[in-house]
Amino acid sequence: MKIAIGSDHAGFELKEYVSGILKARGDTVVDVGPSTPEPVDYPEFGLKVASLVAGGEVEEFERQFDVVA
Repeated sequence: MKIAIGSDHAGFELKEYVSGILKARGDTVVDVGPSTPEPVDYPEFGLKVASLVAGGEVEEFERQFDVVA
């Protein structure tokens, strides 16, 4: 499965952790950022993930993952 993932600075560590799990199970992960835990605005990265899904470049799925942080 090809999955897009992104976060804001507060979710950076969780994004990295989930990305590692997805890669370990054989998924292709498109990480749109951020690439560091420096402060960023989430909408920029949310739009990137949404654009990849809407454009059919990554898988679209419903509630396969529930993450509570």
